[in-house]
Amino acid sequence: MLNRKMCGLTLWIFALTGCGGPPSDAGELHRQAAEAEITELADAFWEAWRGGNAGLDRAMSFFDDHPDFAYAAQGTLWRSLSSLTETFRAAFETVQSQTIEIQETEITVAGEDFAYLMQRGAYSVTFIDGVTSEMRPFAFSGLLVRTGPGWRVRSGHLSEPCVE
Repeated sequence: MLNRKMCGLTLWIFALTGCGGPPSDAGELHRQAAEAEITELADAFWEAWRGGNAGLDRAMSFFDDHPDFAYAAQGTLWRSLSSLTETFRAAFETVQSQTIEIQETEITVAGEDFAYLMQRGAYSVTFIDGVTSEMRPFAFSGLLVRTGPGWRVRSGHLSEPCVE
């Protein structure tokens, strides 16, 4: 009789365990996978910007063309991807390439389809006439959403030190 009760108890515990939530480290595995995907996105994002004018369309493809899109830089706010693209297209007409060095990255995965990316680095611009600017520090932050094509920047901010 004791054997039958132990077998029943073991089966009951096994059934309850099987009906419970995922193992406690499943959330950690999801976070790590999302961080790896976002790291790949950030690497590809900056690689596209390194291409200067030739990489502009690729760089802009990492933004989410959504009604809630917003981008801020140097006191200006863009509320649509098309207006931001027009601004960058005009600014990049004479940009041959950029050197971009990322020095610090922080990724916060806030949910299955939502994350926050902060990066600090420095960049220089090489113009089509061969002149290269000095390295300038910058900080970038982005609210990221997972979309059909993968992670995209829904809202971004780029800041640089003020120069007088």
